[in-house]
Amino acid sequence: MTLSALGDPKGLDLITLDPAYHLIRPLIRRAPEGLALCTVLVRGATELEAIRKELRRIKNLP
Repeated sequence: MTLSALGDPKGLDLITLDPAYHLIRPLIRRAPEGLALCTVLVRGATELEAIRKELRRIKNLP
């Protein structure tokens, strides 16, 4: 399945499953056909907002 099959890929950001956070950030600028970065983090051992900010920064790299 591609990101475009999921609808607007810009809105896809967070999927939570116990005991971890799964952050998915589309990399549209790098590969318009549907490349994404998936990060898996242990709940309770991470600063979720700091990670989301870093993923946004990575997404905007040239």
